[in-house]
Amino acid sequence: MNEFISVIITAGGSGTRMGADVPKLEIKIDGHTILEHTLSKFIDLKYIDEIIIVAPKELLAEYKTRYEDEKIKVVEGGNSREESTFRGLCSISDRSTIVICHDGARPLVDERIIEDSIKSAIEFGSAVAAVKSKDTIKRADKTVIETLNRDELYNIQTPQTFKTEILKSAYKNYKRFKVTDDASLVENLGKEVYLVEGSYKNIKVTTPDDLIIAKAFLENEKEEKSCELE
Repeated sequence: MNEFISVIITAGGSGTRMGADVPKLEIKIDGHTILEHTLSKFIDLKYIDEIIIVAPKELLAEYKTRYEDEKIKVVEGGNSREESTFRGLCSISDRSTIVICHDGARPLVDERIIEDSIKSAIEFGSAVAAVKSKDTIKRADKTVIETLNRDELYNIQTPQTFKTEILKSAYKNYKRFKVTDDASLVENLGKEVYLVEGSYKNIKVTTPDDLIIAKAFLENEKEEKSCELE
């Protein structure tokens, strides 16, 4: 690829909803933290040029010791996911042409999703991993207001990938908007945001139930890799 590809991994999250006594991404599955599992999906990809881990202040020094090398940089995050991504953007290389934003709590992303996201961002300027909603969604306020057309509804995931110049433009005024993902800021620019097929496995580990599911999927991945080596 004739692109300089940056990855921003947001690594915040207190683990409150997890009921854990350690930060969420420090919870271990099969001897490795959730963040380490996530990082492993990007670190060995030859077309990834740099990875920025945006860490909470209390883990900044630890993560710098643990992860920083010639490909990985650790920077301090902000008070929100948007501020953390903004700080990550401020730390990427001036050579960056494509930037991938990914939740540290999504350790089950696979290479197919990453590659499809990059290809879409190169061609169209954007790529957001998404899967069709399996459930009927109703808009309600104590009682049902309307039932939405499920054929038009998607569950949005990460990676969310953009041409670097587009995402930087979108984040110039990020404080003016209350959003829950990077794509929303790009939408506010009036830019079209393209979807790529995600995976129902690509869950965000938020609750104890998610941890059980992630553990099962990661163990299955490990078994599949062992079979390939035999």
